[in-house]
Amino acid sequence: MLKPTLLLLLLLPPFLALTTAHPDHNPDPPKTWAELHLEQEHHINNFDPGAFFTLHDFDSSGTWTHDEVLRFYGLSQPDGTFSEETKSHVWRTILDSIDSDHNDEVSMGEFLSFSNSGNTLPDFGVCIAPS
Repeated sequence: MLKPTLLLLLLLPPFLALTTAHPDHNPDPPKTWAELHLEQEHHINNFDPGAFFTLHDFDSSGTWTHDEVLRFYGLSQPDGTFSEETKSHVWRTILDSIDSDHNDEVSMGEFLSFSNSGNTLPDFGVCIAPS
């Protein structure tokens, strides 16, 4: 008969293999467009909605305008790289998603409400350009 210690040593490795063979149930979620933008363009590694809003409120008016949204999405190049249709699609999507008072601007309060509800800025597949 095997001694209890030896039996434990023989059974422990297969048991450990079973308990560690399951995939991690809490993997890091993929990064959002805004998180990638902050990392790649501003070298900021933690996303804070209020800071993101302020950083991209280029005229410090307390709202994001059409031009500001196009600028932080990298769509404001004067060389015509992006069509007016693409720019219009981005702007309309942002307004439809965030502009709850329908005044054609996005306030910090609207963005915070949007973000705190678990929503994220969409990735339109356009390049992330410096702001």
